[in-house]
Amino acid sequence: MMRVSKMTVYRLVQSGAIHGIRFGRSYRVPEDAVQQYLDAMNPERRSVG
Repeated sequence: MMRVSKMTVYRLVQSGAIHGIRFGRSYRVPEDAVQQYLDAMNPERRSVG
């Protein structure tokens, strides 16, 4: 979806830029959290759905 490394996503979650849910030793990032992050990064981009 975002085509970034796991470490980049981990850093985004740790910084609070994107919402992630701790699941065991890993994180899960809800699809709506990704969409909100992408919309915030590019306000001209419209959500389809």
